[in-house]
Amino acid sequence: MLMRYWAVDIDEEHDHKVRPTITTYKYYNYTSVYIHHATINDLEYNTKYFYEIRSGDAMRRFFFTTPPMASPDAPYIFNIIGNLGETYDSNQMFVHYYSNSKGQAVLFVGDLSYADNHSFHDNRKWNQSGTLEDTLLIRSGSSDSS
Repeated sequence: MLMRYWAVDIDEEHDHKVRPTITTYKYYNYTSVYIHHATINDLEYNTKYFYEIRSGDAMRRFFFTTPPMASPDAPYIFNIIGNLGETYDSNQMFVHYYSNSKGQAVLFVGDLSYADNHSFHDNRKWNQSGTLEDTLLIRSGSSDSS
């Protein structure tokens, strides 16, 4: 497994590489999807970066933009989302978020999904929710993608 990243305005050949740690967890008869953790360093303020996660022939590419340097006048727009769940309304919220092209980050508060009323708290619901939210997190500039 390899993750590489580079600034958009720099040639892709001048990338940085890091080996993420990969974990899973078990709960009753459930085993989670792969959870990737990687620390990246020396990022510039207000810069768009691409990153790729590769494993064998599989590859996924994402991007994020770092925030501006902190100051009293630094503009930064973020959306706040809470208790999202998995309903038609959840999807409408995503549509609404995507229509606001000015958003630079998302702050999740509350629960993302509810698996409590399923046998053994069937955590496949968490995977479903994570897949749904994956696109939102990637668009907003942060992701823990599986």
